[in-house]
Amino acid sequence: KESIKQLIESKRLPTGEESEALLASIKTRQGLYSEVAVVGPEGVGVGRLVLDPFTEKLYSSKGIEYEAIQRALRSGQSLTEAVSDLAAGAIR
Repeated sequence: KESIKQLIESKRLPTGEESEALLASIKTRQGLYSEVAVVGPEGVGVGRLVLDPFTEKLYSSKGIEYEAIQRALRSGQSLTEAVSDLAAGAIR
């Protein structure tokens, strides 16, 4: 919330009660979705990124998930198998 306030104060984001309320409403629900503000000449909007479990694990930046994939690869699994198993909860 503080970073949004700083961007508005530096005039890098549109101002106004409506824009500020919209920007403040942006959230992420871990494992479900992430929201992003899109600012353009026509105004401000919010988009929601929803990924399937395979893609979420494939591009994860969580150390524990990265390590699980690396262990599976070292044990001989292909990347596709390792990510599929992680997404299905078969490995940790």
